[in-house]
Amino acid sequence: MKKTLILLTLLAGCTSVDNKPPVVVSNNGQKDAYIDKVEQIVSESASALTAVAPTIPIGIPREIVEGQVTRLSGVAKPSVEKVKEFERIIRDKDQKAVEADKVKAAKVDAETNRLWAVVEEQNQKLSEAVALREQAELKVKQERKTTMLYQASSAFLFLCVVGVLVEAFTPFKKAGFILIGISTLLGGLLLYLA
Repeated sequence: MKKTLILLTLLAGCTSVDNKPPVVVSNNGQKDAYIDKVEQIVSESASALTAVAPTIPIGIPREIVEGQVTRLSGVAKPSVEKVKEFERIIRDKDQKAVEADKVKAAKVDAETNRLWAVVEEQNQKLSEAVALREQAELKVKQERKTTMLYQASSAFLFLCVVGVLVEAFTPFKKAGFILIGISTLLGGLLLYLA
């Protein structure tokens, strides 16, 4: 009798659910491209201000520009090459280079907006993928719980039937009654906990 009870308990713990939720990679490479672009823009702006600052007379305007260089350098350092290029533009009074820089600067807003739109699209896809993964995990948990509940209730029903058979067809009436009681209590506890 004890061997049967142990065997049934072990069988109740077996599950055949093998579903695994899909794996979602949560990196957003588009965000890295956007950050790189912003750092490039900040570095170029810091380089321009670094080149311009010495040409401004000492005083509050110069201090403000130097403060902006410090602020921008906290995000991205000025490029030595770009500083030299802006110093050359200032020294040579290269109006064509200034106009070209203005055209390039005007395109920054459109370019960063385009990059950010791609980032947002990727974030949306990642959010949807995470939601799908969570739904899949929940489904797997519910299937596992249902399977375990079915197996355990089958084992308790089997114990109850064995108890009834023992009580009806053997001289061990007390043992059969105990089996029926235990299986009923454990089945009720299982339903209560489920």
